[in-house]
Amino acid sequence: MTLKRTIRQALDHGARLSGLMAWMESRLGRGLTVLMYHRVLPAERCADYPFPSLVMPEAAFDEQMRWLAQSCDVRPLHALLPARASDGRKGLSAPPQVAVTFDDGYADNHELAATILERHGLRGTFFVTTDFVASGTHLWFDRAALLLRDTSFETARACWTEAALAPPAALLADPRQDVGIWLENLKRARPDRREAFLAALERTAGGPPPLSGFEPLTRAQVADLHRRGHEVGSHSLSHPLLPQLEERELQHELRGSRVLLEEWTGARVHGFCYPNGDHDERSVQAVRAAGYAYACTTAPGLNRGGGDALRLLRGDITPQRVSDASGRFDHTAFRAELCSLHEVWR
Repeated sequence: MTLKRTIRQALDHGARLSGLMAWMESRLGRGLTVLMYHRVLPAERCADYPFPSLVMPEAAFDEQMRWLAQSCDVRPLHALLPARASDGRKGLSAPPQVAVTFDDGYADNHELAATILERHGLRGTFFVTTDFVASGTHLWFDRAALLLRDTSFETARACWTEAALAPPAALLADPRQDVGIWLENLKRARPDRREAFLAALERTAGGPPPLSGFEPLTRAQVADLHRRGHEVGSHSLSHPLLPQLEERELQHELRGSRVLLEEWTGARVHGFCYPNGDHDERSVQAVRAAGYAYACTTAPGLNRGGGDALRLLRGDITPQRVSDASGRFDHTAFRAELCSLHEVWR
């Protein structure tokens, strides 16, 4: 990884010096750029986080927002959509339009991310998983990661069998060493079987893992984000993969989350974000029928006029993609990620 970052760093800085990066950045003015984040935490809390690609160190996020405030037109996503639809609002000299979005609804979105955005005069869009907020308990994947990292291979396989989950041939890794393959299989499992597996793990562990460090927003914090000028959107009720759901479950996830958010904020909810980015034509039409004006995927790219507002593209901004070979935040790498130059290198 260090060698790969060293090569990428050299390419990035070469592109900056040659003018290639500036040319790529000039193309951003032809559409809408949507950035995807999940969490912002102090650097010391990022080191042992089970999903390193989902957590941005606080200082690095602050530097990114500082650069965006100086270089781009950053507003909540719903406020930028009318200009995107017309696609004729500006020439190449106008600043690129950028939306900063957060998925899931962790408490640090309110405590850190929103505060940093406001420090630079910016406002973001926060897609909230409403059951996470309403229950005040873990999202399933956090719960799974915390349980599995302290569970032996033998115990995890026994719980897997107890939950009547088909044991895939690839499920051979010790979860204490490589939890990713277990989570990937759980993600595709039926929700009831997944819950049975997690319940079995909790019995062997003597109880659920602590919530500390994984707290959701409160309802008051959701309302406060809206009051402070940020946009609040839906990320479903329980974070399921929409294509897996029966029709009644699908409608419940889409409409139920919207009703709760509108009750908490007292405002219309315009936007939806597909959990895990998973969507098919049926789920897209269900989002449309539920009354959402737009929906975000996790596919990267620039949103040009005329595209489907229910399949908006987003760039996933991870620490690994915006760091130099030593792991420190690199402004040039951030700019390269923003203008899709890294898609060329990849």
